[in-house]
Formats: sequence, C-alpha cells, structure tokens
Amino acid sequence: MIRQMYPEEYACGRKIQEFILQTYGHRVSAEEISYLSVHIRRIRFSGSEDKI
Repeated sequence: MIRQMYPEEYACGRKIQEFILQTYGHRVSAEEISYLSVHIRRIRFSGSEDKI
C-alpha cells in the first residue's frame, strides 16, 4: 500500500536499501522500506504549506 501511495518515496527507500546492502552487507526488510518511505514523505512535505 505504501508503494502505491508514495511511489517516489518508496523508490528512494529502495535506493537506501541497496546502499545499506552494498556498504554494510545488511538486508533491509520490506517493512523497514515502508517505514523509511513514510518518513521521507513527511520530511519532503514538512512545512510546505508555509511556503505559499
């Protein structure tokens, strides 16, 4: 569901997943990618209503 709601943020989470795997050899779960996606979305749009 997160993948459909926030496709750009999910793609960013997948890039982070790949970075962590390549750099540290640690696998990131689908749940962790969803968690990252939600927080990336929050950061992207925090305070955006003040910028009008």
